[in-house]
Parts: sequence; C-alpha cells; structure tokens
Amino acid sequence: MQVQGFSLIPRIKNEDLHPNQCRVVTEGRPESLNAPICGARHDQAPAPDCSEDFLKTALTLQQDLIGFLSPDGPREVGSVGWMVDTNQYFIDLHTIAGLITLTWPAARNLARSAEDVEILEQDALERQERRDRRKGGAGKFHHFHMLASPSVDARAYVAAAAIAHQILKGTDSGALTALAPVHAHLQEVQGPMKTTGDRMRNFPRNSPPLRFLLTHRTPITVEGICQYATARDREWRPAP
Repeated sequence: MQVQGFSLIPRIKNEDLHPNQCRVVTEGRPESLNAPICGARHDQAPAPDCSEDFLKTALTLQQDLIGFLSPDGPREVGSVGWMVDTNQYFIDLHTIAGLITLTWPAARNLARSAEDVEILEQDALERQERRDRRKGGAGKFHHFHMLASPSVDARAYVAAAAIAHQILKGTDSGALTALAPVHAHLQEVQGPMKTTGDRMRNFPRNSPPLRFLLTHRTPITVEGICQYATARDREWRPAP
C-alpha cells in the first residue's frame, strides 16, 4: 500500500521477492536496501503458535481491513470519530499500533486478552534486548525500526493493531481516554523513545484529525483540522 509516495510495504519495488514473501526488516534501517528481511513465505508458513481465540481475533481484524481494501469497499471510513479516506486509515492504524508498541506496557489495560499482553510483553523485552546489544553505536541505532516498527513475530503486530483498530473506530473523546497512558508515558521519558514518539504523533502523513488529537490532546474541531495544509482540499465531517 502506498499513500502520497509513502509505502507501508518494505522493499515494495524489489522484483526478486515473491509476492507471498514476508518483507519485514529484521535488523537495521527499513529503508536500507541491504538490511536483512524475514523472507518467509506466507503461503508455506507453519501453523501459528497461538490459541484459537487469538487466531479468531486476528482473522476478524484481517476481514475488517480486507473489507476496506476490496474493490467495492468504502471510499471513506471513520478514524477517531471523523471521516477520512480509506487508504489514509491504514497510516493512522500504523501510527497508533506503533505508539502502543513504543510505550508498552502503557496501554496494557486495552489489550483484548491475557495472551495479547504476554505476546506484547515478550515483544517489548526482545526489542529492549536488541537495543542493549546496540548501545555501542553511540545512539545512532536507536532508530524508528528498533523502537516501534512491526515485529518479526506477526502475533505482536496483530495484538497492537487490534488495540489500534478499536481506538480508531471509536470517538475522539474515546481515543483521548484510551491514549492518555501513552501520552503520560511519553511525557515521563527522554532520549530516543521521546524523540520517536514525538515524531510519530506529529507525522505529516497521519490524517489531520488524528494528527490534531495526538498533538493537542483535545477534542477535534474542523478549525483544528484545517490548521494543516493537507486538510484544506476537502470537507471534514464527523463519522456517523
């Protein structure tokens, strides 16, 4: 998927990779052409190591998102209580899932099950271990990929994306309440995590409603949305 020149799929132009190969970058910067990737074939993967309930949650999320992308799917969907272009929704989903991953366990109470909590806690531990191994790099390896990008373990991204999807489908006031612990966590920390969090909250490709909510932490208004240049070419209206 590509939005305004920004691709959510790593190595999208690499013709040597099979369409069913996993393109998640396992080490290094995602934009680096030499960074190693997972490479596993989705159509040849073993059975997932998860419960039936977790798999059901994952498939429900997948069905929702595939419905958005189908040829006869909606052109607009709700995101934090406001209508946005459907392709824009996926940028918002990626941002919120990344913030949840970055600040875990701040959003622990939003997880759908104890299994989701366990998966996200293990993912956070593995990220911290990778960061610790890289500390000799004078901070230059504390980049976005290591802090907040999707995990090699797809279960961790499912768990984070399921929380993000629920937040985005609600109202702006609901999103403010749900994300309050995430904001509080980012106010308490300094260094690479703080920098990454601020960058994600104010990411120019977030939808204007989400960008306003994340940066101002107040209910969304049309006037607030229209402060962004990218918001001035359409009419903004609340989601039903």
